[in-house]
Amino acid sequence: AQSAKVANGKMTFVVQLGDLSEGGTYRQDLQEKMLANGFAKVKKYFPATSLTAVKGNHDNYKKAAPPTLPWKNIILPLMSKELGEDVTSVNYARMIGKDLYIYYDGQTAEQEGITFVKKVLEEHKDARYIFFFTHLPLIPISATQMAWRANGSKKLISLLSERNAIVLTAHVHVQSY
Repeated sequence: AQSAKVANGKMTFVVQLGDLSEGGTYRQDLQEKMLANGFAKVKKYFPATSLTAVKGNHDNYKKAAPPTLPWKNIILPLMSKELGEDVTSVNYARMIGKDLYIYYDGQTAEQEGITFVKKVLEEHKDARYIFFFTHLPLIPISATQMAWRANGSKKLISLLSERNAIVLTAHVHVQSY
């Protein structure tokens, strides 16, 4: 809340890096309600700023095929409204000025994810800065604690390193790593 007071209205947008809900429910209506409530709670701190998000591993719905269905039903329309543009996939990219912002679901199947990132980077060769947002980390969190990383993380690191991308991630629950 304190950071919102300082920053609100002075930034282009806000990024929530996943796990808007605890997830894991077997009822789609409850998962959708949790996502909507989570988005609304974050948004209330930033009423004058567009809110964007990436899907976290807890944002899944266990019975859906694919498990991202509630995210697509609830969060993507909310972000579309926030941004004034169609956000139709858990993986999407947008340019703001000369800068490229890539939103990535680390649970995306490896080849699908690599293909998406390659295509976006190819289409935006002239991007000044590249920001890559993902919930699941790309690099291990420590030498002894490998943790769960985004699918295809080694290939993603290679692709993003070639363009000096800035990667913002979450998921790590133990802050001492």
